[in-house]
Amino acid sequence: MANQNNRANKVKKIVAADNIYTVVLALAVGVVLATAAYVAFQSYSRYEIIFAIGRSFGY
Repeated sequence: MANQNNRANKVKKIVAADNIYTVVLALAVGVVLATAAYVAFQSYSRYEIIFAIGRSFGY
């Protein structure tokens, strides 16, 4: 019985750590998406096009 309690405690600790890593991953993805949106908005407001590389090749 004591052995089962030790296993249950270990599983709970692993799950808590996994949740922390999930939150960190979600924040990192959110920062990347926010940065991409900001760059797209600034590019559109300055150049009136998001991807100006097409303009360089005559498209």
